[in-house]
Amino acid sequence: MNEGEKSSQVLHGDQVAIIDYFDQFDESRWHLREDTFQGNLALFSPLNLLTNDGGPAKITICREDMSVRQYSSGALTTYAKFLYGRFEAVLKPPKVAGLVTGVFLHRDSPRQEIDIEFLGSDPTKILVNVYYNPGDEGGTI
Repeated sequence: MNEGEKSSQVLHGDQVAIIDYFDQFDESRWHLREDTFQGNLALFSPLNLLTNDGGPAKITICREDMSVRQYSSGALTTYAKFLYGRFEAVLKPPKVAGLVTGVFLHRDSPRQEIDIEFLGSDPTKILVNVYYNPGDEGGTI
């Protein structure tokens, strides 16, 4: 990445490094979620991700009536697909009991997932979950 750049894709042989400091949101690379998942108390909203000039992006959670949930939160995913690699994120999880801050790798069909979660009751510790399904590509179980 060149000095002053805040987002780039670096190619070296068969390696790709995607670096993004979120000074501007790149809609071709990232998807702001507007959904939720079973058991989540928050509905994801694009309004809960804030970017600013060169500073870190901030994902917020708010107590508000979202009709199907009582909280809103930010969540983003990448459009890119990866078979392997090293993934890195710099996070500052808040110390708020009941709140989980997480990064995860996920694929459907068959479902496989690696979760790295910081629990708000003690964000100095992590919880790691691995869900492995050896099913065939396209399988639903």
